[in-house]
Amino acid sequence: MNRAGEFIRNMTGEAAYMSFRPASLPPEPPLELDADLIRLLIDANCELARLNTAAAMIPSTDLFVSMYVRKEALMTSQIEGTQCTLDDILDPDADSNVNLDVSDVVNYINAAQFALQRLKSLPLCNRLLRETHAQLMTGVRGQEKNPGEFRRSQNWIGPAGSTLKNARYIPPNVEDMTSAMSELEKYINESQEYDPLVQAALIHYQFETIHPFLDGNGRIGRLLILLYLIQQNLLGQPVLYVSYFLKKNQIEYYDRISEVRRTGNYEQWIRFFLEALHSAATDALESIQQLSELHERNITVLPKSRRSIDHLRRLFDYLEQHPIIDIKRTASALNVSYNTIASAVLKLTSLGILHETTNAARNRVFAYREYLRQSLASSRRLRAGGLQSLSQNADLLGEFCKIRRSERSTRVIHRRLGQCLRCKHRSPGRTPADEGCGLHSSLLAPGHRRHGCLRARRPDRCHAGPLSGHLSAS
Repeated sequence: MNRAGEFIRNMTGEAAYMSFRPASLPPEPPLELDADLIRLLIDANCELARLNTAAAMIPSTDLFVSMYVRKEALMTSQIEGTQCTLDDILDPDADSNVNLDVSDVVNYINAAQFALQRLKSLPLCNRLLRETHAQLMTGVRGQEKNPGEFRRSQNWIGPAGSTLKNARYIPPNVEDMTSAMSELEKYINESQEYDPLVQAALIHYQFETIHPFLDGNGRIGRLLILLYLIQQNLLGQPVLYVSYFLKKNQIEYYDRISEVRRTGNYEQWIRFFLEALHSAATDALESIQQLSELHERNITVLPKSRRSIDHLRRLFDYLEQHPIIDIKRTASALNVSYNTIASAVLKLTSLGILHETTNAARNRVFAYREYLRQSLASSRRLRAGGLQSLSQNADLLGEFCKIRRSERSTRVIHRRLGQCLRCKHRSPGRTPADEGCGLHSSLLAPGHRRHGCLRARRPDRCHAGPLSGHLSAS
């Protein structure tokens, strides 16, 4: 046993398996925060303070809160293997889209908004987490896995088709899970032993280790980071976009959490977590500045209205929440006539604020192009950073590259066939991003740790051939 916990034996005979029993927080013996870790902690706190101040002072917080919730929803869902783009969830038809990947992201947006509202009347407790989980899983993949309830059976993590015998990690059994979640709830609301950012790192690790739900643990665990920072008054608005960094460093993210369970080394995980918070806060600050400047610049070009209701300004405000629109749905949302919105859209188009994205006489779609360009800046940096890392480290090529809308049909075909997008191996069911293509073991050799389908210690089993074959296949 190390200070993170121990593996215990469950059942007997052929059915026996080993599950992890986590130790309660805070760690014992206490954390050793060296000078480098303290410097990271100070930097992360300063950057969060700057972000919180900037978010509180700007005149239109909703300008970027709405987009940031969407981007966080997209990235945290992509970590789990969901394949859709920001364009997909901004589509006017997103709420009625039959694409399950889009539904997953839309559900996360709704769940995040629900949790933030409930946090005003409830502490960050197990009840809130269960209610949020119910919102997350209703009507999407995994809805049969007891939405809103802690699991009543053993779960495990591993490649598609794995069992308790060959799982990569087996979370606590039901009895240990129930006890661990009760202890975690107390720690979230009572402990003040360490700086809140350190405690946020410990809480996220502990939740991911406990894995209390049958599905959706990763998304709830990452949302828990934001909720805890808001409860601790470190953030007043949901403007932090942590999953951007975690997606970019996805393999390291999983490896560092596993390292805590393996050796009890919490400090290396806390170091990584603080880097994630600092990076996310810096990115958010840049976005706030850019979107605020764009807002003020476009407000100045809007003509002044002498009417009691300025429909042009109402449409502009609506665009900052919904940057891709069609006239019919927008008229319905703003409760005005079709012709009134059509006239306002025509005016914003003539001002260069809106641009038509279709070439049709009916059902035309318009985009607030500059707003989207600024909002997607983080995603472009993510893709560029991912590609640079790939050329150096053979990083997760297939996951970090945004699949263009023109390639969507190919992507859907692969998903329906259950194929790994990198090596085209056919595997049963949907494959989470952290599990590769189901053929490959999760026991990674050092030379193959950063690889699109998580190459195993037996690299000859990989259908794509040599490691370079995966890179050139891109």
